[in-house]
Amino acid sequence: QAADVPVALIAPLTGPWARGGQSYREGAELAVEDINASGGIKALGGAKLKLYVADAGDTPDKARNAAQRLIAEVPGLVGGTGAWLSSLTLAVSEVTERAGIPWLTISFSDQITSRGFKYIFQTAPGGKRQAELALPTIMKMAESTGAPPKTVGVLTDNTPSPQSILAPLRAGGFEKAGLKLVVDETFTPPLADATSLVQKVRAARPDLLLVLPTGIQDVKLIIDKLNEFGLGEGKLPIIASGAQAASPDLLNLLNTDKVNGLMTMLVGWPSKDDA
Repeated sequence: QAADVPVALIAPLTGPWARGGQSYREGAELAVEDINASGGIKALGGAKLKLYVADAGDTPDKARNAAQRLIAEVPGLVGGTGAWLSSLTLAVSEVTERAGIPWLTISFSDQITSRGFKYIFQTAPGGKRQAELALPTIMKMAESTGAPPKTVGVLTDNTPSPQSILAPLRAGGFEKAGLKLVVDETFTPPLADATSLVQKVRAARPDLLLVLPTGIQDVKLIIDKLNEFGLGEGKLPIIASGAQAASPDLLNLLNTDKVNGLMTMLVGWPSKDDA
C-alpha cells in the first residue's frame, strides 16, 4: 500500500481572524476527503493525502513558530497552504522557503511574491492588481446612479493586505479617478472602539467610504458606529475588501438593515450561486 502523503495547513484558528482560519481548515479537510474518496493520488499508486493542521494564532511570531514546529514534527512534508492573513503568510513562508517546502496561499499582499522566493505560490491577484480592477468598477457603478462621488474616505487596519490595496490608490489612483481623499485613518487590530474613526468620517462627509479591516469583529464595530452616527443603512456607500464583509457570520452580529449599502471586493467567493 502506498504511503500517505503529508500536507500542511497553517491558519489562524484562535484570535480575531479565527473565523477565516476555520473556514480555511474546513475547506482543506473537505478537499482532502474528496481526493482520498476518489482513489487518492493515482500517480502515486492511490496514496492518500494526510492533512496536518497548525494554529497560526494572531501574530507573525506565533505563525512562524507554528510553521517551525510543524516542519520539525512531520517528516517528509511535501507542501502546504496558509496562513490566510497576509502578515501571517509572510512569516510562515519565510520558514517554508528555507525548508524548501512548496507553499500555496490565498493571501493578497504584494510582498508575498516580491521577495524572490522560489517556493511560494499566490493564487489571488495581489493588492495592487485588485485596486487597479476594483476602483474603475466602483466608479462605473457610481456613475450609473447619476451622482458619481467626488470625495472618498478610508478606514483600514495596518495589516499588509489592505495596505497593498491602498498603496496604489494613495499614490495617485484616487486622483486619477477624480476622487479627493478626505479621511485616511489606519488602526492596529483588533479595534476596541470605532467612535474616533467614525467621528472623522462624520466630520468630513465623504461621498464614498472604503472600510478595509481584515477581521469580522472590526467590520462589525465600524458598521455599528456608522449606523449610530446616522451614516449607515445605505446613506453612505461603503466598500469593504475580503470575505470577512461577505461572511454570513456578519449577519449574526448585525441585523440586515445595518448592512444596507455595504459591498465588498472579492477575488473569489465559491458558492452555489457562482456561474
